[in-house]
Amino acid sequence: LAAGASCNPLDTSRVCNGAAGYQCLQNGAGTEVCLNPAIEVCTVAATINEGTTAGDLSAAYDGFQGSCSTLEPAPDQGFEYATQLAASKLEVDVGGVFSGANDDFTIFARAGICENSGVELGCEPPIGFGTGIGSLTVRGLEQGDIVTVIVESAGYGRYNVTLDEVAVTALAPGAPCDPAAAGDTELCTAGTSCLGGPAPRAFSCTTRTLIGTAGAPCIVGATDAVCD
Repeated sequence: LAAGASCNPLDTSRVCNGAAGYQCLQNGAGTEVCLNPAIEVCTVAATINEGTTAGDLSAAYDGFQGSCSTLEPAPDQGFEYATQLAASKLEVDVGGVFSGANDDFTIFARAGICENSGVELGCEPPIGFGTGIGSLTVRGLEQGDIVTVIVESAGYGRYNVTLDEVAVTALAPGAPCDPAAAGDTELCTAGTSCLGGPAPRAFSCTTRTLIGTAGAPCIVGATDAVCD
């Protein structure tokens, strides 16, 4: 069955197009129809700014699963944020309120807008059990990056999500860097990474060179030039 077609989850002779991600689910009117839960989550994903935004999972769909998700099925709500700073990290905090005060919240983030289902940038499971709080830090961001933050909970409750974009030092290609601080207090930009070593060899913002010739000289432990 195609998107929007009426269905019955108990009728195996008429099934939704699972290959396209459709499932027999209730829509907002309480009617069972073929829906793609990921599409439903992204259709109502909100574009937000820094600060606190209210969230509500009571009528949400389970469209995504983070690498650290443990409680499934769990409905999701998406929030899109565009970074404003030259180099930054994004701190995300979730706190349950009202019906969600004691819910367990998983938070994960993906690169790009919700519909693109980009690479996962980070995932954090609930903090404790029944605490109603969660926290995630997304590192390695440059100005103009779009991040989709997804909040999920099997409790279907209400919550507040707070975003704070924190500036880190932007390093130009060729600049010296500290791999231990990468993404947290400093960030190599323009497609470079903090590579080099091992000590006493220095680290700098550069791209990795692959050594593809058998017998070619190399440095054990170096990250800027590695055997392919």
